[in-house]
Amino acid sequence: MRPPAFSSPFRAVFRLGLGLCALSLTTAACRDDQAARQSAASSALDCAAGTPTSAGRLEGRELNGDTALLAAAKGPDGWFLSGLIDDYQVNAWCDSSLAPDLARAHITAGSGEQLCVDTLSWGNDVKFFDPEAPSISFSGLSTLGSCADVQGPTSTLHFCESLADAEELPEGCIPRATHLWGEVNDVDFEEEEQRGLGTSYSSGNADSVDTYFTGGGRLFLQRHPPTANPGFLRLERDGAMTVYCVRRYRDESPNDERVLRLSLEVTELGSCPGATLAGEVAACFF
Repeated sequence: MRPPAFSSPFRAVFRLGLGLCALSLTTAACRDDQAARQSAASSALDCAAGTPTSAGRLEGRELNGDTALLAAAKGPDGWFLSGLIDDYQVNAWCDSSLAPDLARAHITAGSGEQLCVDTLSWGNDVKFFDPEAPSISFSGLSTLGSCADVQGPTSTLHFCESLADAEELPEGCIPRATHLWGEVNDVDFEEEEQRGLGTSYSSGNADSVDTYFTGGGRLFLQRHPPTANPGFLRLERDGAMTVYCVRRYRDESPNDERVLRLSLEVTELGSCPGATLAGEVAACFF
């Protein structure tokens, strides 16, 4: 799997850790206000020892303490990280579309459950990765449930990612860009300006597609072996992170491994926040 290939503003720092796990947790905001930081302090860790670890409880489940940093990048206009806490994959980011004192995150459970997080906060005044290694705390957790249980009408979206400057591309494809378009619940999607941070596919026969967008969006598809409800799409819509379950997909790619075009049949799972979960989690990433 190829890690996210960060484009502007994510050029200054890149780190790669362990392999990817299917898990998603969503944080709505990480305001640097005193109340949020005091709340986070209850489960904050001392990361000065340089140990990748976590602490906390989620609905009565104690985390095992393991963490791993998959990728991180920092630039003049923002930062991005992808890491594992126990069997949860955490994505967190701040980019030029957000106010300087805000950040967001999303976490997906190994079971496929989609979790929302209201608040992300740093354990001290240091932002992002620093020699002082502050902990990151996630609180205000809630759940949208899992795509395995999704019900509702199905809509069609189209996705294309081109890694080439081709003059002739399939309909809807843009040279060296990611494009998502279509209609869900009578609402038009036109995510033409979202640029993929990277992708895991290398050819039409790749086992999975895992593409990140600026602004915290992500499309994940498990392609081989074929499964029911093979993936999910998350995007910020109307100010909230919304998750769509991919029920089925059709590969419409041309005979060119530099171009991936898919037709996605999706059902909306829900928008954050979801049903409240008890717990708070803090982690040290290195």
